[in-house]
Amino acid sequence: MRATMVRAAVAAEGHGARAKERPVSFDAAGGSKVLAADDVMRSCQQSAAGDAPDARDERHPCARILRRMAQPEPLEYLAPVRTFDDIWKRDLQSRHVDFLRVDLGAAGMNTMLRKGFKKIISAREVSVLAFRVDEMWTKADLQAVVEWLDESEYFSMFRLVCSSPSPGETFSYHGPGGAGTGPTTYLPISGVEFSKVIDWDRMPLPQDVLSFDLRQPDIFRTVQLGDASCEAEDVVDEETCANDGSGKCRSTAAAGPPGRPEQLRVVRSESRGLTLEWRASREGPVPETYSLRVDPGAMEDSLEHDGFEMSSGTQMHSVSGLRPNTKYTVRLRAAGPGGESDEAMVVHRTEKEHP
Repeated sequence: MRATMVRAAVAAEGHGARAKERPVSFDAAGGSKVLAADDVMRSCQQSAAGDAPDARDERHPCARILRRMAQPEPLEYLAPVRTFDDIWKRDLQSRHVDFLRVDLGAAGMNTMLRKGFKKIISAREVSVLAFRVDEMWTKADLQAVVEWLDESEYFSMFRLVCSSPSPGETFSYHGPGGAGTGPTTYLPISGVEFSKVIDWDRMPLPQDVLSFDLRQPDIFRTVQLGDASCEAEDVVDEETCANDGSGKCRSTAAAGPPGRPEQLRVVRSESRGLTLEWRASREGPVPETYSLRVDPGAMEDSLEHDGFEMSSGTQMHSVSGLRPNTKYTVRLRAAGPGGESDEAMVVHRTEKEHP
């Protein structure tokens, strides 16, 4: 692995290779800015005057700062103002990035992400984008960024560390935060109605957001979606996002059975087998299972709903043990706590078997 160090002040707009060096500053609450040099000098002065005698040790970073402060020339930290797209193209040679964390603590992150990271996201050269939402964000900022990522086919989730040690306390588990924390879980925020689902005033900040490339569905198998055992209701109302590609959120208390499976069809036909494809209904509760029946032969099977196929909501299943050149009727129902849906049906003849 080769590390690449880039010195730049990341902004929504830059000037590429022609970017001039400017004093580096930090955004502060209330819209003010603090020069990086002033912040460093203040910190080192406090360390030297307080209970930190190491600050004057030659091996301590502040030792150099304190010597520099004694000189007549003002201390400045300069860096060219560039977008991350400029850095990605010039310094990273437009290579693919598996995991990109953006933790700048800056104001205007909404604009910075949508403008300064536009090219790398549009090119789908990031598998997972992570960023932190803090007090400088607004609800409208987060909604704008999530909707922009939705358009680029990235699925966004809040990352939460559960406070309970384990669901139902069936086993002892301590998360990365120590004995007081449980496993890490994720709450979908893509495709939700922010005005109804996200309670901004009650949401603790900062919050980490992870956005996954939907064209790489295997990465979803590494995450655990949030539920009540992680006290998810402290962040969102009692609604859950459907894993059917609709981008809708539905009440967990929705009554009745799921809707009838949609677009049931045969996508692969062989002499002794068929591959079926369908989508969960966009209406009603999310299915838990599907009841499948194939005639003639009265073959029945119970299939689990694949909640990881968030990119399209597509479900697939292969049926084997069939006869060549035979017309089969396939019936499929979606099932949940509220019962079974009406059936979807497709009739198909298997292929002839050549000697």
